Amino acid sequence: MTVINIGKVRPTYRGAFVDTQAYEVLDRVSDSAGFVYEAVTDVPSGTALSNAQYWLKLSVEGPRGQKGDTGNRGPRGEDGTSKDSVLYVKQELKPEQKAVARGNIGGASDEELKSMRTELLNGFNSSLGQYVPKRGNRGALGGFSTTERINQINATSSDCNTCQGNLNVQPGAQGTSWTKIVTLETVGQITLGANWKWAGGEVPTLVASGIVVLCWCGSSGIAAFISPSA
Repeated sequence: MTVINIGKVRPTYRGAFVDTQAYEVLDRVSDSAGFVYEAVTDVPSGTALSNAQYWLKLSVEGPRGQKGDTGNRGPRGEDGTSKDSVLYVKQELKPEQKAVARGNIGGASDEELKSMRTELLNGFNSSLGQYVPKRGNRGALGGFSTTERINQINATSSDCNTCQGNLNVQPGAQGTSWTKIVTLETVGQITLGANWKWAGGEVPTLVASGIVVLCWCGSSGIAAFISPSA
């Protein structure tokens, strides 16, 4: 019986391609991207897969598929802990800063943030009102205030002050009331702003160590000087 050798008739998968290895005809290999190549003839070592004289690419990349549906939302993570807590006042934030801030407090919306701020203010005002009522008898406040050396007086100045040299007195806002006291360390010139008048209608003679009492009430103010020798 005559035996005829027809050679290799079935492909053999040899795994991932190794460029230092030789291959026989019908050997199949895959590249790093997963595409499969078949040897069309015996391949000497060092022959790249891109060499069409030796390799036939059997698989090609198809068109990009459609985007799939959004997956289900994962479970809520555990509440985090913070070493320190900080209360922030209102400020203008950039959009990316707002996004970070919302993430830090659980993704609250603008309306939720406004509601939280309102609740905080209401709670603070309610608690403070128990100790400092807005109307009626305020009771007796103990303690003292520290004097501050100034050359200008306005509503935000300390209640008790000292002055060396000239003193400029600013008018208060409509509907506000405040009283300030200034001890003159040296004799200078006192300039009263709009709607201020000296008690008695005359500018007093100023002397060192005298006290100036400034009282603004509603829409005008009265200034009085108390001499240490009076």
